Amino acid sequence: MKKYLFIAALCLCLGAGVAAAADDTVGLPEEKITTDAEVEDKLLLSPGSVTVIKPQEMKGEQKTLPELLKQVPGLHIIETKGRGAYTTASVRGSSSSQVSVYVDGVLMNLGSEAAVDLSTIPVENVERIEVYRGYIPARFGGASMGGVINIITVRPERAGGSVTAGLGSFGRLTGGLSYNTPLGEGALMASVNFDRTDGDFEYWNDNNTPYTPDDDYKAERQNNGYKNSNVLLKWNSERWQVEGGWKRNDRELPYSAPGADKPDSVRGATQVTDQWNTVVTRRGRMGDLDYGLRLEYLHQTKDYDDPSDTIGGWGEQHNRYETKRFGAAVDGSLPLGENHLVEFLWNYYNEELHTTGDIVKNFGGR
Repeated sequence: MKKYLFIAALCLCLGAGVAAAADDTVGLPEEKITTDAEVEDKLLLSPGSVTVIKPQEMKGEQKTLPELLKQVPGLHIIETKGRGAYTTASVRGSSSSQVSVYVDGVLMNLGSEAAVDLSTIPVENVERIEVYRGYIPARFGGASMGGVINIITVRPERAGGSVTAGLGSFGRLTGGLSYNTPLGEGALMASVNFDRTDGDFEYWNDNNTPYTPDDDYKAERQNNGYKNSNVLLKWNSERWQVEGGWKRNDRELPYSAPGADKPDSVRGATQVTDQWNTVVTRRGRMGDLDYGLRLEYLHQTKDYDDPSDTIGGWGEQHNRYETKRFGAAVDGSLPLGENHLVEFLWNYYNEELHTTGDIVKNFGGR
């Protein structure tokens, strides 16, 4: 009996001590910590699979867009002839034409081309790359059956600048200059970048006769270089974004025929692509409705020049492809309860392709 009385008394003392301690507790101010993952979850609200890549976290590694995208599960990168050559993406078995690529809201897919050449899109000053697989948000349109690669450049915030330079194998040279400054109610970013390489390398050529080694010779890969240049001007405020850009891709097209890599070989074909684009975007809210308005214009010229007789025996070939496109879009999203979201999109594109040159005349096409 004394034992139970002792235990009861001890419990009463402990209870009183806990109550006294509770009364003496000093309350600490609550601090809400928001992680990058929480921000991305709200930003990338989607029932499908979304992967986010941040090139700034790999700054200094001189990675191109195709090299960054190779780490995304379910995304297959198709390179025709190595770094800088024509490169496309396929998502889970889809065709490359079913993968839409956006840069700051501007659709890079053209009706006159089968797919987007990822090697021509620079990743300097890119804040993040979003890859959507499966369900595609309505703001990207209904043509993206395979998936969407959404590239978003850095938002200028405060004054400052940077200079970068890099060297690589096969004569690769990269460099860039960027500067941010406040302007009006927002901030302006100006950026210039370039990436070039001659792409030539030594190898042993069997002259397409593997069983007669006497005619083998040491050769150097020729006509394998590229030059990428781009300029970006971007102004952001809380609601508005105005952006203009120019990029140029100067690519050499190497011969596949054996023996065409000798010192006395004729220069190979070249392809030069110039693209200008501008976009004006406004984002806003009306109650729970998040909406966006966008106007854009894109102009691209692609010049193909072949001074030799290498395709079909037609002699020299000089061709020009000019694309002009105007677009407008209105999109929005409205949450319904805690678990549902209604999205809508209206967009309009008017695209024209004008072609001139020797191949067009031979084929009789328009």
